[in-house]
Amino acid sequence: MNTITNLSIVNVNETGIIKPVNPYVAALTLTRPMLELEIKDRKSHLLSCIQTAILIAGWKEQHINDLVANVYLLMPEINGRLKAMTEAEVRAAFENGAKGYYGENKAGMCAATCIKWLYSYYLDAKRIEAKKTIQAQQTQEQPVPAAELPNTERQALIQSAYGKYLETGSYHDYGNLIYNLLDKEGLLPYSTPEKKVFLESARKSLHAKLQFANNLQERRENDRKIADLMESDTNAITEAKRMSLLDYFTKTKHTGAKEIIFR
Repeated sequence: MNTITNLSIVNVNETGIIKPVNPYVAALTLTRPMLELEIKDRKSHLLSCIQTAILIAGWKEQHINDLVANVYLLMPEINGRLKAMTEAEVRAAFENGAKGYYGENKAGMCAATCIKWLYSYYLDAKRIEAKKTIQAQQTQEQPVPAAELPNTERQALIQSAYGKYLETGSYHDYGNLIYNLLDKEGLLPYSTPEKKVFLESARKSLHAKLQFANNLQERRENDRKIADLMESDTNAITEAKRMSLLDYFTKTKHTGAKEIIFR
């Protein structure tokens, strides 16, 4: 079980022994990329990171309007080159910067300081190596089709995914694996009309994400993706399943359940 406490990441194995986990790998995999957040949530996360950094650095508190102005100045970077950074990575960049890991901060809290911290983390050799490690593992893995796994293994995958959701408040269901497993178990309670609502929400979400472009080439690529989205529901269905899975996990959590109950 992976646990994040103020970005101190550990792994607790079955014997209760705590083992350190590469924090760069954990930050890349345990929370969502910033671009997957709604715009208001991206801004809120940046504001929270800025406020935390000010406290860590011991700087004088700034007026909220000045902090919000910094957030707006950072948004083009977050929506552009840094769009793949996750929530945890952004927070780590601010906390590392406030602690002086990226050099002395003579300018204090300003957009230039924030951008320096973000790019220092983004271009860190340890992050780049962690990304290569994850990509290599994903390329090498040849998983057994979910339908062919024994019941105990399918249920273990579901419990693991739900456990990660309880720890982090988020879970990215690659290939809709967990959704499909839950569907096979007959545990997803959604009717056809409810599934259509998720599908429409997914279309709107994907369309909104494609409105941001850093340059003309990216704009053309996004326009192509929008056209594909209008012609086919494949991507929208994948996103709708992810949305409904998070909805299912959220509702299960609100019941106080610490694990998924199988019939």
